[in-house]
Amino acid sequence: MSSRLQRSILLVCLWTTATGSVLASTAQHGQTLDPRFVLEQLRQRLDAISNYQCIEITKGGKKHLAYDNQGRGRIRKTDENGNTSDLIWDGTRTIEVHERLRPDGTPIYSTSILPGKFLDTYYGNRPWYRLGGFLVNTLAKALEDGRKISIAPTENGHCRLEISLETGTLMAWLLDLQRGYLPVREELFVYGKLRRRVEVEFTEVDSGIWFPKGEFNDVTINDPDFNRLLAPDLPDGSMVANEVRGVRYVVDHRHGLTLTGRISAAPDTNAVAIETSESLYHLDPDQALKRVAPVSPADRRRFMNTGDTGQMPEAALYNAVYVFEYGDAGTPKVTYTGAGFLNLSEILHYVCGLEIAQYSGSEELLNLRLAGDWIVGRGASVANCLRALEPIVYEQTGVRINFEKQRVDAPVVRATGIFQYHPLPGTRRENDVQLFGERSVNEDRTYVGGGSGTLAQLLRHITNRTGRRFIDDTLSSEMNVSWSDYSSSELDPIGDVQQIYRFDLARLLEHVAMQTGLRFETERRTIDEWHLSIKP
Repeated sequence: MSSRLQRSILLVCLWTTATGSVLASTAQHGQTLDPRFVLEQLRQRLDAISNYQCIEITKGGKKHLAYDNQGRGRIRKTDENGNTSDLIWDGTRTIEVHERLRPDGTPIYSTSILPGKFLDTYYGNRPWYRLGGFLVNTLAKALEDGRKISIAPTENGHCRLEISLETGTLMAWLLDLQRGYLPVREELFVYGKLRRRVEVEFTEVDSGIWFPKGEFNDVTINDPDFNRLLAPDLPDGSMVANEVRGVRYVVDHRHGLTLTGRISAAPDTNAVAIETSESLYHLDPDQALKRVAPVSPADRRRFMNTGDTGQMPEAALYNAVYVFEYGDAGTPKVTYTGAGFLNLSEILHYVCGLEIAQYSGSEELLNLRLAGDWIVGRGASVANCLRALEPIVYEQTGVRINFEKQRVDAPVVRATGIFQYHPLPGTRRENDVQLFGERSVNEDRTYVGGGSGTLAQLLRHITNRTGRRFIDDTLSSEMNVSWSDYSSSELDPIGDVQQIYRFDLARLLEHVAMQTGLRFETERRTIDEWHLSIKP
């Protein structure tokens, strides 16, 4: 046992003896305890354990928490597939480590280092809140503000503390005097009515140290390995995005490229190159496509132009995903923003430019998830993008995929004629082509968005809403139009009953024809399709 812990326990014991004498004296004379004395006793108990480092393993091992009185901590979460995610605050920076398992069991590590504190404060505050930290702050503020405070002994070695807050609000605690004024009950009253009551049972996790039972399982106090938890040692090959230093690199211990160690300012020619924001989002002339692993807000923000995106908070930017188009000017242009990750079908659409009717594959493959940003070269062919995508998918998921262009016989919708806009009467967005499947737009009140562009782009948009390929044989392909989407315009050619799908598609086409003056005919054609499969 450490000398400091021995002194802490001795302090708790001495304090408990003194408290018992004071309690006996006040109880005998029927006097009210002094709130300042109670505040001092609460602080002494918390000071006695102020050096604690606490480790908790929750039920089933799905979450592992570590924290200390300085606010440092780590949250480890494990999903059903064995992948783990660590969020660490070491007092100066946040470290996020993702360990993902490939199908063959090989782990892949990616790490981000941020200057701010992104550790969920709920977990860091839990021990202090229930151990009396919240009560100490509330009582000290009430004494400073001169609020009404009452405290008196009750039965069974407890006392009741009441603090009047703003008008009509009162908080009360039942304190266990024999265990350092532990708050075993908390109540909230609003205009005399009980609105909340929390009963807390405590268990002694170390001599003189109690923790709430139920909220804290398998608690270890003053774990000698605590500091090691805040400094993960990643293997060679791990990706690191270091916002603190503004660099990105691959861990290579031979050349000083570690997570927490010194990064060589000028690594030799055999070391892995350190990347900056500029090089991250740069495409070489022969590159069609590039994935950038999850990056820091600073890496993205320099490419934001105006509007809300440039003012987004750090946490929102950090959890976003961006698609950029890289042109001759050498500055990426944002073409799509999303949250978290893109699945493979979304990558085929938003990154490679394929409509939903231009590719096919199993649902399992199309739902593969890939985090990070994407940069695609302006004018890059679909074939080159798909070829570049294959090794990226394998690197991130361990699945070897193959894209093959094939000719298939499929139903299509052929559009002909000259665009002449005829607005629907009684609609709010009278300048837009209304996309809906009900008998009238007013029956479908769920507006889900819209857009603008050329007529050719509108037809491609309807392709993605319906899953049916549109052939543009109109004389107005480059005419500018705008449109509004309603929920009934989204059709599923695979999941819907075919008879119902054909009926809803026919009604949608009828409404578009009424507004545009175009003609739509359903026919079959032999068309090109990119088929996605697993490489043998």
